[in-house]
Amino acid sequence: MDQAPRSRFPFPPSARHDRPPWTPRRRSPELRRLPPGETFRAYHVSDTAWSFDEYDVANQGLISHHFESVDGRVRRVSVPFRYAWPAELDLMARLAGMRLRERWEWWDRTPYSSESESHVSVWEKE
Repeated sequence: MDQAPRSRFPFPPSARHDRPPWTPRRRSPELRRLPPGETFRAYHVSDTAWSFDEYDVANQGLISHHFESVDGRVRRVSVPFRYAWPAELDLMARLAGMRLRERWEWWDRTPYSSESESHVSVWEKE
């Protein structure tokens, strides 16, 4: 387990060895809203800012691009991510000796469903 590449194992060493629970919040990729054959999805557009995700579906990756107009100049920030589905994170948690205790869509404990756009998952040591 300790030899797994860091990008493939999202649970920090403290989560694998310290006391439970460990609770990350993750945004789920919006692949269902991505038309077949397209790789870009805008998720924020205003008069001064634009944000969109560029998907690499085959590699479970995306680059989140952010553009902002300030004083007549455009500032760009692009951040690469590797997305993982809740079931994949559950498997990694099991490999780390943890089990899923709870999962919600948001911190207010909205029930998680197939329509959820994010998730808050709580894993604990077995």
